[in-house]
Amino acid sequence: SGSSYVLSTLYDPLTQVANADGTYTRTSFIAENGGNTNLPAGSVNPANFIPQSKINPQGQLVCKLYALFPAAPASVTEAAKASAQSNVNNYSAAAQKVNTQERFDFRADWAPSEKFTAFGTWMRQYSVSGGAEYYGHGLDTGSVGKNPTNRILLSATYVPSATFVLNVTGAASVWHQNDYSLGALEGGDATVFGFSPAFASQLPINNPPNMSFQNYTGLGQGRNYYYTLRNNDFQVNATKTLNNHSFRFGYQMTVQMLNDYNENSANFCFDRNLTSSSCVETATSAPCATGLASTGSTTKGDAIASRLLGTLSYSSTGYAVVPAA
Repeated sequence: SGSSYVLSTLYDPLTQVANADGTYTRTSFIAENGGNTNLPAGSVNPANFIPQSKINPQGQLVCKLYALFPAAPASVTEAAKASAQSNVNNYSAAAQKVNTQERFDFRADWAPSEKFTAFGTWMRQYSVSGGAEYYGHGLDTGSVGKNPTNRILLSATYVPSATFVLNVTGAASVWHQNDYSLGALEGGDATVFGFSPAFASQLPINNPPNMSFQNYTGLGQGRNYYYTLRNNDFQVNATKTLNNHSFRFGYQMTVQMLNDYNENSANFCFDRNLTSSSCVETATSAPCATGLASTGSTTKGDAIASRLLGTLSYSSTGYAVVPAA
């Protein structure tokens, strides 16, 4: 299930009716299904379910995706059976995250005469922050970071006499910090959640959307992030010696350019509010047959139930950055 909470009474948002005082009342699925409303709240009630006729087909498909994950080890489920907040039905997955880093340094020197010398360097560094592939199938929520860096430096020194030294140095570097959706790298897009190819093609980018569920592990990663930092440096240094005195002159200029932006496909968020109520329930009291709609309950409703009903709490589409022509 992904949740460690006790069983919650579910309320049907499709039965919601307006009251004269501006509030709204919902009917519990226990009452709607003709179940026993005298059983204590939080206990197993056979009528506390969503009828098949009200289950959203896409919501059902998304919930079935959890079945792709490995079940929790027997040692975990056996230990959890004795707890009221049971993880018996949870899934468990382990994954390895590998980070790599490479660096190359090159240098060339040139000395055509005793008075003139020069050298140049090139540094190339590339690091990858791996993503933990717990689930595969385009469902992972992590990102893979790829960060290439390049730096070039040229420096020349001229010594026309024993009392005068002139040095000119210039350097340019560029550093990228890019994060890519792990789900997209696994080959996933919006169709993994049951969206049509036509809908998927209308999203700003092809990443699988972020699908979040209150109190549960989410699915998908819709975001790509790009960060670029450029540095251009130039400096001139001169030293002149007169008798016992040295005079030093210098100039330095740095031009720095920064650009960062995000791309995102879409976000779909589900919480327990649309299947909850403000009715007060305890472990020894009977669940309410009806209750006022609530946006702050912590004991009733369930995000997965909201997904099964297709009752979305929040959604947004992302954006893509298109370079200027």
